[in-house]
Amino acid sequence: IYECSNLLTNTNNCDDKNETNVSIYCIKNNILYALLDVESTTCINKINLTKSTLNIVKIDGKDMEIIKPYDVILDVNLVVPKLSIIICDSNICEQTAGIIKDKNSKYYSIYKSLGIDNKALSISKTTCTSNIGGLAKISNEVVLCLTETKYSTFQEKQNYFLIEGDDDNLYNETPFLINEEYGNSIIVIGSFFFINDNIIQLSNIKDYQEFWYTDYNSNKLILRKNEAIISEEIGNKLYKCEIKGSCNEFIYLQSGTYIVNNIIYSFTNNEVDKVITSKLTQNEFVAVKLFSSNDLNFGYKINDEEFENMVYDEVLSLTKLYDCSNSACKVTNGYINYNYSVVKCDNNNCSKYQEPIECSNNNINNANIAYYSDSKFLFCANSGNTTNNALEEKEIDKNNYYFSLSSSKASSYYLYITNENGKIIAQNTHGK
Repeated sequence: IYECSNLLTNTNNCDDKNETNVSIYCIKNNILYALLDVESTTCINKINLTKSTLNIVKIDGKDMEIIKPYDVILDVNLVVPKLSIIICDSNICEQTAGIIKDKNSKYYSIYKSLGIDNKALSISKTTCTSNIGGLAKISNEVVLCLTETKYSTFQEKQNYFLIEGDDDNLYNETPFLINEEYGNSIIVIGSFFFINDNIIQLSNIKDYQEFWYTDYNSNKLILRKNEAIISEEIGNKLYKCEIKGSCNEFIYLQSGTYIVNNIIYSFTNNEVDKVITSKLTQNEFVAVKLFSSNDLNFGYKINDEEFENMVYDEVLSLTKLYDCSNSACKVTNGYINYNYSVVKCDNNNCSKYQEPIECSNNNINNANIAYYSDSKFLFCANSGNTTNNALEEKEIDKNNYYFSLSSSKASSYYLYITNENGKIIAQNTHGK
C-alpha cells in the first residue's frame, strides 16, 4: 500500500468503479484507494480510514472493509491472507506490520513486505531465546518477546515498547521490521495487537522526539519530558526516537548524580544493561550539565575533575546551578570556581565569566558577586542595614554561610551558602 501520487485528483465519485482489475492500493488524506494503475487520475473504490487509531482492513480486489478482529473469528484461508494493518494519526495513515488476536484468541502475523503471506501462529515456544519478535507462552500467558529476556503481554491501555535484536536472535518469521542501524524498533501494544509503529501514532505525543528511556524489566518506552523517573530500575541508555520508527541511543547513563525534573537521583550502572535509581535526600548545591537545550530538566552533576572543562562555551550554555534539599531541587543564582576562574550562573545558564572587582561602598553594584583574585576565591558581601551599606570582601570557605543585603540599604538579606569543597557559592532557595 503506497502513498498516492499527485496524479490522483478525481476522487469524489470513483469514475473507474466499473473496473475490476485493481493493480495498486494507495493512501491519501486518510482514505484508502483501489486504482487501475499507478498513473490513474481517478479510483475504482475507496474507503475512509479511522483517524488516530489502528485500522485492520480486509482487501479483496476492489472490495475493502475495516474489520474488528476482537469481535470476529478470522477465517485463516478466506480472511487472514487479505488483511492489512494501517495506522493513522490525525493527518497521515501508513501501512505497518504486526501480530493480531481474534475473538477466539487465535494469533496471526500480518506482514507489510510484498511476497510474504499472512499466516496463523502456533505458540510452541516457552522462552524468548532466539525468539525476539515472536510469541511465547510464559507463566501461562501469551507474550511478545522484545529481547531474549524481556517480553510483554497485551496491554489494556496502549503503550510503547522497544524491541531489540538482530539476525542471530530474531524469530525467523517475525513480521516486525528492525532498524539495522540502531538494532531496535518501536512496538505499540494494545488489547489485541502488537504492531510496528512508524511514529505515526507516536507523533501525536507532544515533544515525542525528546528523551525516552526504558523500564528495565519490561522494555516499556517512557517519555522523559516533564516527568520524574517512575521506575527504580531502568535501562542504561537514553534515547532519541525518530520518525522512522526506531530509537537512537543518545546517552549512555553512567553511574553518578542526576537531576531529573527537579529531583536529584543517584544512578548506579551495573555495567551490563541496568541502572538502579534512588532519590538523594542530602542538602547540597549541584552544578549540572543538561543533556540538551531542549530538555531543561535532565542532566548530570559535574564532578570536581570536570570543572576544568567548563571553559568551553557549549558546556557553559548547558550548565545550571541547582539548590537541592530533601530530593527537591530549584535552579538558583550563584558562582562556580574552576581552574582559577569564576563562572556566573543565573536561572538560564552559566555563561558569564566573572572578572575580579573592587569590593567597596563606592561600588555598590558589586555586592553579591564572587570572583577570583590573588589566588583566592572571594565574595563581596553587603553586611550593612537599612541605614548604611557595608561592602566587605570575604574569602570563600567550604560549607560556610554568608548573609548579604538583597540590595542597597535593603531590609532583607540573601543567604549564600558554599558547597562541601568550597567551589560553589549560591543563593539559598529552600530556607535551610
